[in-house]
Amino acid sequence: MARTLASGRTLASGRTLASGRTLATANNLVYNGDFEIAPAFTAASSTTFRWINGLAAGSTVLQRYGWFANPLTNGMTVYFDNAQSHSGTYSLHIAPNGNSTASCQIVTYSSATTPQVGYLPRVAASTQYTYSVWVKTTVNSGSASSGFALQFLERTIAGAGNGGGGTTTSIQATQGWTQYTGTFTAQAGTAFITPKLIYLNTGGTANLNMDVWVDDLSLVPSGSRNLTG
Repeated sequence: MARTLASGRTLASGRTLASGRTLATANNLVYNGDFEIAPAFTAASSTTFRWINGLAAGSTVLQRYGWFANPLTNGMTVYFDNAQSHSGTYSLHIAPNGNSTASCQIVTYSSATTPQVGYLPRVAASTQYTYSVWVKTTVNSGSASSGFALQFLERTIAGAGNGGGGTTTSIQATQGWTQYTGTFTAQAGTAFITPKLIYLNTGGTANLNMDVWVDDLSLVPSGSRNLTG
């Protein structure tokens, strides 16, 4: 059922605003955390240090889709996937493509480019935040003690690192859509948060080959109302 916000914008089924921006919750600080702002093409991006834009080469120019490969290694690819989603049409698919040494970090900010603070969640220091993400995984072969995790990195007003925020449990096994939630309190001096999707196959036998889908990623001030329920 459509919901009308005080601003006059309509939130259809708790997801799509009339402006075209989609939010997992009304107060979500993560830009395009449900990945519904997706490119017309959904080719797997395989070029490191590029904005993910539905093309294999990615883009060196800031893209409205909001996510950056920083980096991709050893055959890893990432793309907006319209064949798998927790809700809506799209998820973000991280795929090692059979490479047991592949790894990646997908962020909304990269120190390899001019800081794109417009896509960073702005937060208040000494304030508690709650995060939520839905993850689906398929292990194709191998194992490792690391795997996939979501991490929030804190940054100062100038974009410098200011310690780590919340981190989900590392995932190394096949599972259906599973929600991970947690809280953390932003440290003194923190002005922005970098959401980071991390896939590492280090530790243990260190040859994990696992497909990962991520959807409905949100970060809200603790106590905020979740319109999606």
